[in-house]
Amino acid sequence: MATDAPISTEPGHPLEHLEEIGREECLRLLKMHGVGRVGASVRCRPIIYPVNYALADDSILFLTRPGGDLDRATEGTIVAFEIDSADFTYHEGWSVLVIGRSAHVSDPSALKRARGLSLRPWAGDERTSMIRIVLDHVSGQRISHRAPGEDVGDSIE
Repeated sequence: MATDAPISTEPGHPLEHLEEIGREECLRLLKMHGVGRVGASVRCRPIIYPVNYALADDSILFLTRPGGDLDRATEGTIVAFEIDSADFTYHEGWSVLVIGRSAHVSDPSALKRARGLSLRPWAGDERTSMIRIVLDHVSGQRISHRAPGEDVGDSIE
């Protein structure tokens, strides 16, 4: 959902309800969420993988199956990572996008610290290869149809 074009908030503009989310708010949302999607290239095709993750040391960490497609696709590449939330009743929601360098975590002390983050892959215990995505670019957007000044809060997380 991220764009380089400025978001217009002029009354009557089609995007008047769309607002950028600052980096600090994006990081807050990343800390509380826990499930996101990694976008990578596998055999020259874009693929999206859902993952359980943790945010630590300005990086996203997740576990994957050693030697699997996601493990190979995140070996020193640039990837996208996204989380979002939507309220289908009110047509509101938010999205956070991270673009960053991915790498396998192999340093024993870094692995030990990361293992304490309670990463529990829903897909099974065989996910033991730890991947780090550095937060090179973090952006977010929120769409809301509430009245100006009305607190949206975290109602759609």
